[in-house]
Amino acid sequence: PGRWQGRARFVVLQTCFGDGHAFLAAWRAWREDPRRCDRLVVVAIEPDPLSREGLRARHAGGPDTAGQALAEALVAAWPPRTPDLHLLDFEGGRVRLMLALGAVAEWLPQLTLQADAMWLDGVTPPLGDSGARMAGRLGALAADGATAAVPGHDPAVMAGLAAAGFQVEPLPGTGDAEALTVARHAPRFRPPPP
Repeated sequence: PGRWQGRARFVVLQTCFGDGHAFLAAWRAWREDPRRCDRLVVVAIEPDPLSREGLRARHAGGPDTAGQALAEALVAAWPPRTPDLHLLDFEGGRVRLMLALGAVAEWLPQLTLQADAMWLDGVTPPLGDSGARMAGRLGALAADGATAAVPGHDPAVMAGLAAAGFQVEPLPGTGDAEALTVARHAPRFRPPPP
């Protein structure tokens, strides 16, 4: 939240939407922050989307009323499971979820955006298999000063992010929190944005 304050738009790239918990957490943080950005845009890729019923079951009986209301809005807007880019608008269009259904390796080359933050869950096999090309694409999608977080300390992911212009730092897990690799985009050369 501290990074989006005072900005017109903040863009998050998420490579594994799953059941939407990270999206719902970002939306809730945006909603509760009086100094929030004007627009929050989340571009999320999901290779194996849940059905509407499956999504509803994952969020049934949420921990609190406010969180449950957001989850219900997500379930109500949930698109058909067709491989496409689905636009879901909330808060009168001020929160936009662009949900790309399909494989990460297929979607990343098609995207044109400048992500301010990246949650790269589920990229280990694609980055490990295709290495620099996939990580280089993540670098091309990063805005100046973009941050990235990846669960674990996969050496191929860390090397790929470093080659794409990210300063990479492994963080150990503590308590219930898992180990993370965090990175900040700081390339030596930056081509003009698309």
